[in-house]
Amino acid sequence: MEIDPIKQLSSDDMALLLKAMEKLKDDLHELSQALDQVAFEMEEEEAQKFEQVVLDTISKIKRQIQQFH
Repeated sequence: MEIDPIKQLSSDDMALLLKAMEKLKDDLHELSQALDQVAFEMEEEEAQKFEQVVLDTISKIKRQIQQFH
């Protein structure tokens, strides 16, 4: 029969464990928010690059049209 290690902890140890678990939960939440922000910024950066490529292409087409006039 296995002994549950949690049941062997003192009340002080349980309080420390609970505090550590709450800190870990908070840290993971902050990490999740940071990762969401990075993903958003990367998407925004990619959108800006795409927009710039489109604008450059439109400018090239306009220049070519002007050359024929």
